[in-house]
Amino acid sequence: MRLVALMIWKEFLHLKNDKMSIRLMIFPVILQALIMGYALTTEVKHTPVTVCDMSASQLSRSLIESIRSNSLFQFQPLSESYAEVRERLDRGESRIGLVIPEDFEHSLRSGNGADVQLVVDGQDANSSNVASGYINAIITQWGSTYLKKQAQLQGKDIKLLIPVTVNPVILFNPLLKSTWYMVPALIVLLITMVTSLLSGLSIVKEKEKGTLEQIMVTPVKPIHLIAGKTVPYLLIGFFELTIFIYLGVGKGQALKN
Repeated sequence: MRLVALMIWKEFLHLKNDKMSIRLMIFPVILQALIMGYALTTEVKHTPVTVCDMSASQLSRSLIESIRSNSLFQFQPLSESYAEVRERLDRGESRIGLVIPEDFEHSLRSGNGADVQLVVDGQDANSSNVASGYINAIITQWGSTYLKKQAQLQGKDIKLLIPVTVNPVILFNPLLKSTWYMVPALIVLLITMVTSLLSGLSIVKEKEKGTLEQIMVTPVKPIHLIAGKTVPYLLIGFFELTIFIYLGVGKGQALKN
């Protein structure tokens, strides 16, 4: 253990005098974490949406307003026909088109239910699926609100019509921000890669300077050399990880509040 401690101390002294290795341990991790933390995200925002309202009724306008007021979508001017919706999707002006039929309000008030058509640009399959999932959730929520109001007007309790409801409670990442779980994994990956690379470069530098042969003729065994080259970077990696986690938790609490 004494030889291992001496090799670790030697490596720390080497790092103290090697300014380039210190820069490589700190700045690339910070730079890549900042860039990839904002670039790598599964969230789909500001999706251009156009609506063809053939019903032109109070209920259809209420549904359109629920979509317009959502910040996830960038609302485009209304389309006059289904052909115009397709044309806008073909030109790339819109990613999603919502077509509300003429009998939308009549079908709802008669209690038969109404169907709306969702036309999605499938060039980017992942973004299209996420965006269509968002708008489906908005339409479903609007339908639930409408059903609740109709039940109240008829003097009925919506809980009797739907006896079982699910109320999800998200404990971790309540805002469902992808950066909250991607950035910690990204930081661990970057620190692991950088510290492993620097450990290998340290041995290569010993070979280039001719000091590796001097170490080999000493009582130091290969296991002592490997431990002396890896443990310092392992400790530095844990130290960097602790700082990033502390900063990330502080920023997360600020966003949550």
